Amino acid sequence: MNIGGLIRNSLIDFPGRPTVVVFTQGCNWRCPYCHNAALIPLHGVNQIAPDAVFAVLDQRPATARSLVVTGGEPTLQPGLISFLQEAKRRCVTVKLDSNGSRPMTLREIIQAELVDYIALDVKGPLARYPKYCGKRVTLAALRESIHLVMLSGVDYEFRTTVVPALHSVDDIAAVGHELAGGRHLYLQPFRSEQTLRPKLLGSDEPSRAFLESCAERARRWIPTTIRI
Repeated sequence: MNIGGLIRNSLIDFPGRPTVVVFTQGCNWRCPYCHNAALIPLHGVNQIAPDAVFAVLDQRPATARSLVVTGGEPTLQPGLISFLQEAKRRCVTVKLDSNGSRPMTLREIIQAELVDYIALDVKGPLARYPKYCGKRVTLAALRESIHLVMLSGVDYEFRTTVVPALHSVDDIAAVGHELAGGRHLYLQPFRSEQTLRPKLLGSDEPSRAFLESCAERARRWIPTTIRI
């Protein structure tokens, strides 16, 4: 595992649980609004050993051992499976964040019962995905990941970062349509302090009214669409 960041205690990254958060190093996409650009390269400056993460978890009471694995994109990590196996061996409750680009890895993790919660990013309407992730994508892989998560039996959420410069209300409605039957869709506001694309630095962030309009449209397909 190539770990580029660690939060020892977070109250916002795992619903209902205080948690340790690890940020894996390396991402296969180049989302223009990315706020973690330092995690995109496969090799970062500050590397954290997995043993250091488990040492932090071991200091917590057994009932409070929760871990979020985010990124970057965790499914790029060759050591992800063994890392999650070690976490489960220590009775850690695990949440995995993913962009859904590698469904074969997601399937392996789900079938091995290595996660308790999955958060799958859906960047925008699938037909225009390169606009949102900055790379060519395999739409069949994204759809497979969406269906895998929905049918997994694991608790999950979908989430979309709403960027006024890139998304319209119709775009978010289209996301809801494509995720119809899903359990939860969280709409999170874009923040313009740090972005991969300089043109988005300081650009308009979504107003509460805009987010609510987006949520209202998406609720036609996913009633539990929540703006945060």
